[in-house]
Amino acid sequence: MRATRVAIVALVVGAGVLGFLSPWNEDANPTNIVEVQRDRMYTSIDELAKDSTAVVALTVLSVDASTPDLGLSFGDNDAKPLPNLTAKAQVEEVLAGTLDADEIVLRTLGSGTGAEGFPEIRVGGQYVVFVSPFELERGKPTGDYTITGFYAGLFELAGDDARRLDVESEDLPSSVSMTELRGIRTVSDTTQ
Repeated sequence: MRATRVAIVALVVGAGVLGFLSPWNEDANPTNIVEVQRDRMYTSIDELAKDSTAVVALTVLSVDASTPDLGLSFGDNDAKPLPNLTAKAQVEEVLAGTLDADEIVLRTLGSGTGAEGFPEIRVGGQYVVFVSPFELERGKPTGDYTITGFYAGLFELAGDDARRLDVESEDLPSSVSMTELRGIRTVSDTTQ
């Protein structure tokens, strides 16, 4: 299973991300190092869609990369504040599934700058995003959304194609057409 070492703690557990927290060589670096493992690597757009509530084309209106102090501690080490990206976005089109909103808030791990090895999310950027409800407690949606499969469900819009941004999702196609995306079925399509 692929893993990414990052100097941050996993905040988002929903939609296919599990954070296993363990400091590495804390004598060499006072920062807690965390291994973030995906509990699932997607091999097709259909698999990704089936774990999503909707697939949306959107334009990012604002990005906030705050680091809330959750007061977590693990053993004798205090966890550092977590980079938590919050992006407000205008929904341009619901390509598949159900989402009844003109604007949504996306929440995910990272700063959105690309600094931690995660894709950059820019104000004014146009993306196709596979979304799922964001939950702090299982079964209790907050009204916000998260990217399905961590960053696997984030694609940059380029004309009539969406280009995969997540370098670790090598089994997903590097690009997919908007026509193909409009024809897929999400979890909300299959439960209706």
